[in-house]
Formats: sequence, C-alpha cells, structure tokens
Amino acid sequence: KSSEPVAVELASSDSGDDVDVTTFLHDHGQYQKQITRQHPCLDYIQSLEDQICALRKQGIRLETVKNCDSDFRAYTGLNNYLFFKALYDFMEPLASKMHYWNGSETKNADALSSHDRRTRTLCLEEELYAVMVRLYCGFRNQDVARFFGLSPSRFSVIFNTWICFLYDILHELCKVPSVQVTRE
Repeated sequence: KSSEPVAVELASSDSGDDVDVTTFLHDHGQYQKQITRQHPCLDYIQSLEDQICALRKQGIRLETVKNCDSDFRAYTGLNNYLFFKALYDFMEPLASKMHYWNGSETKNADALSSHDRRTRTLCLEEELYAVMVRLYCGFRNQDVARFFGLSPSRFSVIFNTWICFLYDILHELCKVPSVQVTRE
C-alpha cells in the first residue's frame, strides 16, 4: 500500500454545473471528508442534526418538560403537568398494586424481587408519562426506550402493563356506543 494520500472527487450535476464536490482523502486507512462547495441545504441539515443531538442529551424526560406547558402539551396532548399530576394522583393507589405484564406471567409491583427494584429506572409517574409520550407522539417502542434509558423489552413490558391498567381504570369514561345506538 502506498503512503501517499489518494484524492477522489465526486461531482453531482443535473444541469451540467458542479453542484456538490466532495473530496475524500485516504491516508493510512483513515478517511477525512472535506466539503469544498456546500449545497444550500447542508447547513440546514447540520442545524437539524445539532438540534437532535441536543434533544437526545436533554431528553424528553418528565423532569425536563414538566415546567413548560407547550413542551408538555407537545409530548402528551395534556394541557400541562398539573393536569397530568391530577390524573396520576387519581390512579396511583391502584397503579402501585398493578401487575406487570410478562406474557403468561405477571408480577405485582409490591412483589418485585430486590433485583427488579434495584434496577428499576423509572418511577410509576415517569412510566405513565413515557406511555403517554408513546401514545400521543406515535414513537416506536425502541425510540421511547432510548429516550428514557430503558431496554426495548423493558419498555414493552411497561407499555403493555399500563395499557391494560388504563383500560381497566378508564374504560367507563370512554364508552363507544354500539352500532345499533349510532344508527338510531
């Protein structure tokens, strides 16, 4: 192998003009990308990537958005944290006793093993918040798990548990009329 850098130019052009020229230098197995003439959208794309990195660092955890009504609304659909807190406080006595979904087996929250309690990442309030973020924003389980520092399988258990629990608690509030009733 030669120790001399190898320069390769790539040009893309729809009208015959060089729109984007990228030079790749190869030196002892290391690649260095140099953009010699930027496409107008590259700065915008870079700013979006920077925003994404900042959000990943900041996260959408409950403690980071509960003091900003517009952020809270954007992630949960609820007007503010106070409304969420009232809903959580209403459900908490029963939620603390709910059984975690585990396929054919379930675990009572009070009966979690010492290992499960020690490794628990989210409190019940944060679990409900994560579930609401998943439902309202339509994120995939893997994405929500990453946002909240969980494994995808652990978030799946939390999500399924809360969905069943919410149905049991709230189904009386949201009755869907039968087809016969809607026809009348």
